[in-house]
Amino acid sequence: MATKAARYRARLLAGREMIRCCFCDKVMNTNEITLEHIVPLSRGGTWLRSNLTLACKRCNNTRGSLPFDEFKSLVHKLKEQGIADLARLAARKAELHEWDTPKTMAQALARHEALARAVDVATQEIRHLKTWIKKERREAEHEYRVRQQAAATMLEKERAQREVHAAMADDLAHVDQKKERA
Repeated sequence: MATKAARYRARLLAGREMIRCCFCDKVMNTNEITLEHIVPLSRGGTWLRSNLTLACKRCNNTRGSLPFDEFKSLVHKLKEQGIADLARLAARKAELHEWDTPKTMAQALARHEALARAVDVATQEIRHLKTWIKKERREAEHEYRVRQQAAATMLEKERAQREVHAAMADDLAHVDQKKERA
């Protein structure tokens, strides 16, 4: 979207009433005017007046970082062929030029390698987590078995003590009975 300041600069740059797009020659109203960099900023262009021209929003958005003359000749070829819709032009631009620049290919390759490294790191972290979970589960199961054995041992000791107490009580009862008889 062009701001009021950008439209104002565009009108000053144009200096005339009928403003045409530098690519498709469409007559534009003030809402459609955009400043276009002849040499794109991504390719080292500047904001100097000598590097600025006027284009309609559609052409400006479609051009991307293609060289000015190349995009202009492509638009004229497409107009000659009767292709009016610039959506097709955007698709052709992507086919023809998007992957031609070494910078773009290098960026895509670097992005791919970075994603591959990130996937490898994540996979290793998942393996470590799975190993840690298995270890924690084994330790928890071992601790549970030890506690169960300790509880069973305590129950056994209590049962043995009750038997000993019962036997002692029986012995005392026998002793008391013998005393009474004697």
